[in-house]
Amino acid sequence: MRSTQRPSTQDFLIRLPAGQSEAGRLSRLGDVEPVAGSRDLLLHLREPSDEPRTIWRQIVTELGPGSMASPVLVDELGQAHLPTGEISVRFHTEPSDEALRQFAARHGLAVRERNKYVPRQVCFEPSESSYLPDLVQELAPSKEVETVWANTLSRFRRV
Repeated sequence: MRSTQRPSTQDFLIRLPAGQSEAGRLSRLGDVEPVAGSRDLLLHLREPSDEPRTIWRQIVTELGPGSMASPVLVDELGQAHLPTGEISVRFHTEPSDEALRQFAARHGLAVRERNKYVPRQVCFEPSESSYLPDLVQELAPSKEVETVWANTLSRFRRV
C-alpha cells in the first residue's frame, strides 16, 4: 500500500539559489529556520492556511527566479516529509528516450535520471512554477503512468 501525502497548511520548504539569503523577506509570513544538514529553509506560518497553493504563490513571487518552494508533505500518520523538488514516475513499460523527452516536454519537466535498477522508473525535475501536489495529481491519471510521487526526505523515530 502506498502512503498518501497532503500539503501542509502551515509548513513550507524553501531552497534559494547558492549565495542568496532570505534576508528576512519571508519573516513577515512566519518563522524561518534552517533545515539541519542542508541549505534549505523551513517556513512555519504563524497561522495555518486553508489554501496552501495561495501561500506557495506568494512565496514564489517573493523569492523570484531560481528559488524552489513547496509545502511540506504530511502523511496519513501526521508525519512531515520534506520535498526534494523532484518527482519520480514509474511507467507501465520502459519508455524510450524519445518517449521520455516527449513526456517531459508535455508536462514541463526535465529528465534527471532513470533508476538503474528499475528502468521504467524515472526521476524528473519540474519547472520552477510547478506546485508539486498539483503536478503529482496531474500526472497520476496519465495512461502511460503506473504511479507518481514527490521525492521527499523524512525523519523517522523509533516507537
